[in-house]
Amino acid sequence: MPRAREDPNAPPRNRSVRRALVAATILGGLGCALVLAGLRDSSPPPIIVIGLDGAAPHVVEDLWRQGELPHLRALADRGVFGPLRTNSQWSPVIWTTLATGVDEATHGISFFTVPTRDGEVPVTSNLRRVKAIWNLASESDRSVAVLGWWVTWPAEPVNGIVATDRMMTRLEGRVYPENVGAMVDEIREAGDTFGFQDLPAPPGENWEQIPQQDRLVANLTRRLVDRDFDLMMSYLRSIDLVSHRYWKYYHPARFGRLPGWELERFGALVTDAYEAVDRAIGAIVEAAPEDAHIFVISDHGFADRVPEVTQVRLDLDRVLEAVGLLIPGAGGPDLPRSRLVTHRTPVRTETKLVRVVGTAGPATPAEIRAVRAETEEKLFGVRYRNGRHVFQVRDARAEERADGADFVVRVLTRSATNDIYWEGREIEGAVESTFRFSGQHSAHTPGIFLAAGPGIDADADLSRIDVRDVAPTVVFALGLEVPEAMEGRVLEHLFTEEFRDRVDLRYSRDADFARRPGEEALATDEDERLLEELRALGYLD
Repeated sequence: MPRAREDPNAPPRNRSVRRALVAATILGGLGCALVLAGLRDSSPPPIIVIGLDGAAPHVVEDLWRQGELPHLRALADRGVFGPLRTNSQWSPVIWTTLATGVDEATHGISFFTVPTRDGEVPVTSNLRRVKAIWNLASESDRSVAVLGWWVTWPAEPVNGIVATDRMMTRLEGRVYPENVGAMVDEIREAGDTFGFQDLPAPPGENWEQIPQQDRLVANLTRRLVDRDFDLMMSYLRSIDLVSHRYWKYYHPARFGRLPGWELERFGALVTDAYEAVDRAIGAIVEAAPEDAHIFVISDHGFADRVPEVTQVRLDLDRVLEAVGLLIPGAGGPDLPRSRLVTHRTPVRTETKLVRVVGTAGPATPAEIRAVRAETEEKLFGVRYRNGRHVFQVRDARAEERADGADFVVRVLTRSATNDIYWEGREIEGAVESTFRFSGQHSAHTPGIFLAAGPGIDADADLSRIDVRDVAPTVVFALGLEVPEAMEGRVLEHLFTEEFRDRVDLRYSRDADFARRPGEEALATDEDERLLEELRALGYLD
């Protein structure tokens, strides 16, 4: 059980020295050198923010009615719960807004990736143009722990620790301070699984790290939550991962008649993801200080995607070999013997660019027309297991011609199966994977907002709360000055009159909030794996 702490509504007491001694003793034993809080006159209760990517308010309420999610239910029963209006459909954008209190136009994170001289790379923390809550807290001698939050790599120096969204890599800057990495590695394969290990990771896709990292973040948070940090911010992603792919099995009636074997195999996966998160929250709350203010938030919810969007990862070269249009050679196509080659066509794309091999230099218009006709004839005979056509051949558009394509082969995905046939024979290895996206989110699918703790007013009105309101409200609850440049509202009414009597709402000048961003995102050897993960979720082409 958590140890008793002082009443947050009692007269202020100095807890700084005790916090510094406790944290230095415990974390120092793990090799984590922290610069913790200095002396200050008073300290409001600690704050724990748990972010759940993709958690939908109606799903939470559905599961409560079924007697599920007891730990979230217990928090809501002693606090407040409601929808949280979002302002984007992109997770890095919203989670940065949640941490800064401003929209993307101000904080500078507008998508999953940014262009660089080396091509598209995932967004990095040096691009953020304003301070996050953990920066403001650190500058005011509050101790912080930030675990897994979007767009935190490379880790920023703080008055505490940061385990970034790339903590499971070996990248420099995956944690701060550097020796926190030993604790991350120790906990990675230890502690409870909470059920994250049972969540799906489709073959051939680098999804395994998402539930693994959620398990790690949950165990890290539980270990650190009673160590007198003023602010903890932890992020769990699995609900979003599962909902994109398996949403239709949570709402099967909305998607027509689904095969019984599919419902039996996949029907509980969305619920499983919520239950894993709920178990993790229960463990964190049990270990947390009794006077902590706990916020559970999500960036957006989910809605049906009807008709589903199907993703087929198909190797066109295998198909062209099978129908005799492309002859393999040592290290690639045998060009003198081949009729055509694919051109910049990765397996993940539906639109395959094709270039004709000329008999004497670049292909002539007549050769292109002849090869296109032959290709269209042969690919017409390639079918999915259900007899539906796999391909459509069309002219290259202007931009595709400029990219070197003579014509285009498009993969038809609506009725895709995991195997394809030509003249009655399976073309083995052509289809790497097929999956359908049945869940979607947008700027109009609200997330969740839950707040509990001794200073929370259980009768507070949660109507029209916005993602921009979270950061200024947390800053206020920490007893800090709220930057005037924050675009969200301070939700003073969320707190009891006694708490508001103790903590004055104060504002700071805009100049104290801005920071100078880096010139360009940082490219790493991990980028391709991260980009492939985003492609697998349908965020990138």
